[in-house]
Amino acid sequence: MASYPRANGGSAILEFAFIAPVFFLLLFAIIEIGVIFFAQSTLQHATNNLGRMIRTGQVQGQNLTQDAVRQLVCNDISALIPCDNNLYIDIEAFSGFGSITFTPPVDQNGNMIPQNNFKVGNACDVVLVRIFDCLVGGHAIVDAVPGERFRQQSSAVRLVGIPQRTIHHGNQRMLKLLRKFRKAKSGIVAVEFAFVLPVMMVLVFGAIEVTSALVCKADVSNMASTAADLIAQESSVGTSDMNNVFASMTSIIYPYTTNGMQIVITSVVDDGKGGGMVDWSKTNTGTARTKGASVPVPTGLISTGGSVILTEVTYAYTTPSNYLIQLPIQMANTFYTRPRRVPQVKWTS
Repeated sequence: MASYPRANGGSAILEFAFIAPVFFLLLFAIIEIGVIFFAQSTLQHATNNLGRMIRTGQVQGQNLTQDAVRQLVCNDISALIPCDNNLYIDIEAFSGFGSITFTPPVDQNGNMIPQNNFKVGNACDVVLVRIFDCLVGGHAIVDAVPGERFRQQSSAVRLVGIPQRTIHHGNQRMLKLLRKFRKAKSGIVAVEFAFVLPVMMVLVFGAIEVTSALVCKADVSNMASTAADLIAQESSVGTSDMNNVFASMTSIIYPYTTNGMQIVITSVVDDGKGGGMVDWSKTNTGTARTKGASVPVPTGLISTGGSVILTEVTYAYTTPSNYLIQLPIQMANTFYTRPRRVPQVKWTS
């Protein structure tokens, strides 16, 4: 019994039992961040599908009810997201882009705001489709600086010099103690974990940063395709129409800020030489393309006497933390689409 306090057997297991909760907490945090990213992508895919069905008149033509539409969405997301009361499908119709208003899905305290409107609209209406889900339980992410605890304790560390005569004193007693210290294994698991912990912290915060950046990148791509598609549906557009399209992009990029977002929409017409030429070009900020300037386009994209709508979106992505990612990150996406009603969409000031 007296030897029990000095026993080293099983010390590694005991030490691992203390650090295992932290280890597995970080491990499962990394896994959950990945699941959240895929869930976000799944919701975006379901939203695009539902929006396409409304735009093509399938929902209205088949007289689909709100429950039927909800079931279609559930079929798309059931692999990752439960189809329960935490899933909100909000569909609202507006007379024009300028009248679009929407309530954020969460309030200032982070609580979900239930929104289940079902207004698919009529011909020529602008329909806003939003799908959002509330994960069960509250989640808080504390952005701590890795190594902060060690830096706070570093002031208590003192380096003590050992006189050489002390080492050789008393039948080399000090040397024996040093050899014993070198061979000791108690506490080795905790020491090793201290080396691994910063790496795991980097992985956790890196996963958060990368996931957020990838979601924003997907939104940038969605903005480019949506803006081009909206213009391609028209026979002619003017200043108010273009401003409304630019304003509607805020609902796609939400909850990211619109600061650093530039959208350039250009009508590229056939130049008679197999290439493209700028007919008109507009932007929400910055500089648009010059009228008459040559635009390189993929071969065969523009037919003789035809045109394409070219949308170029750039976005300066930033986050509150820049420990792992050098900010801002410049994201860009380019999208081409042909006019649907006329060979060329005219500009009317």
